[in-house]
Amino acid sequence: MHELNGTNNWHISIAGDYGLNFASYVGCSIGALRGPEGQSLWPASLFAHRFPERDFLALSYSQWWDELVRHKAECFLTGRQSLLHQPPGFERIADLTLRQYCTELWPAFTEWWEMELGGQAAMSFWEGAPFIYNYINEYELHTGRSICPFTLQIDVVYGIAEPVKPVKGYILVPPGYKYLVNKQWWLSLLQEYC
Repeated sequence: MHELNGTNNWHISIAGDYGLNFASYVGCSIGALRGPEGQSLWPASLFAHRFPERDFLALSYSQWWDELVRHKAECFLTGRQSLLHQPPGFERIADLTLRQYCTELWPAFTEWWEMELGGQAAMSFWEGAPFIYNYINEYELHTGRSICPFTLQIDVVYGIAEPVKPVKGYILVPPGYKYLVNKQWWLSLLQEYC
């Protein structure tokens, strides 16, 4: 997690959320999460041939994903810690087939996440990549005033194509240069808060 604080009482945290990245890994693996043209986002659907009930699973997965994002947003609003999963059995997942696939995919995800150059290492890079102080200074120069106090929590999540803003102050963003290190994106985002 990368925490940034400003003298004007603003606070930004950027983290590669383990739980949401696992859920995204599951969605991409079973073919429930796809890009705008139907392409695999991440991982390269290595397991797709093993999921014959993909259409049925897509609905269950979508409901589960919405529930996870809603839970994270509620935790952000109330200041609670969020525990999204209970591996290895994933008892909180109502759909038994989806639960089974989560249990089956968990070891592959954790192995990838913890590899020397795996998911956690990549997230460390993206967490520290944005030049937040430069973007804040640019915003203040552009508007001619100090930035307002605000809190922003950004979860970096593989497998999503565009940012998701469930509640004000909490955003899910895909890793990459399109958003996290895009000055124009940051300036328009800061404008939403001030």
